[in-house]
Amino acid sequence: MAGDSTRERLLTAAVGVFAANGYRDATVAGVCEAANANIAAVNYHFNSKENLFRHVLREAFHSAN
Repeated sequence: MAGDSTRERLLTAAVGVFAANGYRDATVAGVCEAANANIAAVNYHFNSKENLFRHVLREAFHSAN
């Protein structure tokens, strides 16, 4: 993860957290812990857990194409 931006680390971590726990049981704290980021970083970069989830889905869709 060296050299990765916080935003990229959050996206990468969120994929795993959402996949393992589902949207409802995934927590912002869990994503931030997995990304080694401050808990405020999700709100700074994505504004909400829902918006983070949307970005994760968008990235997955683009990767699949």
